[in-house]
Amino acid sequence: MNTLKSTIYKKYDKELIEKGFKRSKGKYPYYVRLINDEILHIITFRNLNSGDANYGLFTVLGGIATVYREKLNLSSSPNENLGWLNSLSVYCRAYEDNMNKRKLISEFAFENGNDQSMQNAVDYSYECTEKYLLPQLQAISTLEACISWFRNFQFPLHLFDAQELFGNDNPNNFYNEGLLFVKIRDLESIKNKFDERLRSIKRNIPRFYTQADYDLKMKKAESVHKLSEYQPELFTEIEDELKRRKTNNLSELKNIGLS
Repeated sequence: MNTLKSTIYKKYDKELIEKGFKRSKGKYPYYVRLINDEILHIITFRNLNSGDANYGLFTVLGGIATVYREKLNLSSSPNENLGWLNSLSVYCRAYEDNMNKRKLISEFAFENGNDQSMQNAVDYSYECTEKYLLPQLQAISTLEACISWFRNFQFPLHLFDAQELFGNDNPNNFYNEGLLFVKIRDLESIKNKFDERLRSIKRNIPRFYTQADYDLKMKKAESVHKLSEYQPELFTEIEDELKRRKTNNLSELKNIGLS
């Protein structure tokens, strides 16, 4: 008798590896396609509770990441990455308005102990993945496109600097991709992000920040607003952090067989 995992592996290995994906080693299966050592197209799976002991249920998740986030977290359960991985129902909104149909596309049920039923569910899940998710992943090949993706799906793009430890001390910040604005040297967005941080710090005095924190951030923001073009020397600490993150994340990918 086949297991759901082995059935998924057989189908998705066959279809995705020829499209440039690799499957991670370890307990949790992530299919990852690495673009230019920077951008990751990701597909994985999550078991769901069907509410019926006679039936199993699973969903397909997918998303985009870059090596410039604080950590990729691909050694952890997909449940721990639900903040930035979406189910197929989200991606098929561009094709299908009917909520009931979107649910059918999102959740795949099969009869426990019935190999053919399981195979049919996995085959249909891939059919939906190929139709609704893969074309959207394929379109993301630049960091600028990644930023548009994160904005579209309302994922965090906060620009923390060394004053705030780049957000690394916040365990809920690991998939924030705000440092990308410095990586692509988008000066206008950098200015806007500094202003956002100023407002956030001011709102949270004295709960999380002090007036001194605000004054220091204001001084940095004023320096940034005076710029007419990007000047690397003002962002050396962030650029060093970007290099450190890339090195660490590529090492993680190598450790789980994805690089």
